[in-house]
Amino acid sequence: MDIENINFANIPFFHGLNKINLEKLKPTLEILNFKSGEVIFSEGDPGECMYVILDGKVQVFITDDKGGIRQVARLGKNESFGEMALLTGAPRSASVRAISDLTVIRISKDQFDDLAKKNRFLAVHFAGLLSKRLASTKYEVYEPKLSPKEVHIKMTQAGVAKAYAKVWQLFFFALLAGIYISIGGHIFLVALEQGMGKIVGGAVFSIGLILVVIAEAELFTGNIAMMVGLLSSLYHFKKVLKNLFTVYIGNFVGSILFAMLIFKTGLFGTDAQVSNLGQIAVKVSDTKLALPFMECFIRGIFCNMLVILAIIMSIFAKDIISKIFCCLLPVMVFVASGFEHCIANMYLIPIGLLAKGVPFSDHYIIFKNIIPVTLGNVVGGIFIIFIHPARIKKILRLFRILA
Repeated sequence: MDIENINFANIPFFHGLNKINLEKLKPTLEILNFKSGEVIFSEGDPGECMYVILDGKVQVFITDDKGGIRQVARLGKNESFGEMALLTGAPRSASVRAISDLTVIRISKDQFDDLAKKNRFLAVHFAGLLSKRLASTKYEVYEPKLSPKEVHIKMTQAGVAKAYAKVWQLFFFALLAGIYISIGGHIFLVALEQGMGKIVGGAVFSIGLILVVIAEAELFTGNIAMMVGLLSSLYHFKKVLKNLFTVYIGNFVGSILFAMLIFKTGLFGTDAQVSNLGQIAVKVSDTKLALPFMECFIRGIFCNMLVILAIIMSIFAKDIISKIFCCLLPVMVFVASGFEHCIANMYLIPIGLLAKGVPFSDHYIIFKNIIPVTLGNVVGGIFIIFIHPARIKKILRLFRILA
């Protein structure tokens, strides 16, 4: 096809140009042919030119984080694409490929710029045309978080998966969670030993919950969120109890196992001489064991309110960095505030007792703290889950049905 044989009157992009100005534009135009399936340009390529379709069709698409392809548009004869290159020269925001044999007009930005400098009418005409096209284009705005409805769906789906998971799977995922939280507890002790204080200690302690959320594991205090699906009658309360009991045991075994193994590294010293880290562990353990029942219980309530909020916020977040921050800040607050987390204490108290030289057979004393803290964690988690207005309505409906 030759430039002189093109009917420019049928192409919207050239509407408004008289014969004189069209003749001035023609030398900057180039006709190109592409085979079906051929990529014209890719997302991120330099914006060096635009195209007008003379014959054939193209697909405009973007690639997601997982390498999947999502179609943005399909364009055909007399339609144009890549126009923003003439205005900004910015990198391509999408990819375009031919979905049939294709003939296009190519308009180079450099040639167009030279022509526009010499012909003010052409510059004004195309600037106005491109501005209108930009204003009329519907761009998908990236939304960094899910909607409340989407979060509710995700939480109920996760609850169903947890309710119907096999016991042995729950146990091993819970064992991992106990190890992850213990890793956070260990680095917390290291931060205190280095004189960094509770705020920094709380920030680094959050690695435990971050690993649980990102690497996926079963954490007792987080699984209180299964109450969301329970209120929607997606599974029976017995399944919730089965999950929580299995996960609690798995978390306990993982925490105790980690405490016993890391004590063998010598980082906490020996029976003859306790290291600085060991002294910090003993101090933390003794402080926790000295707390009265009610104080443990109330501190446990506040702690799991923050943990559940961290998990809910991490579900809202779409990307990993956002999920990390959603876990980091609430955990930092609960640790710095002195609140109590039953799974963390399954590591922090035993490691202090080991550093102190207390025989393992006498470690049952840990339950003086862990039992009231566990009860408080359950109450705090349920409170945050149930206080949502939508769930209050469901609870009231449930009571009416039972009545």
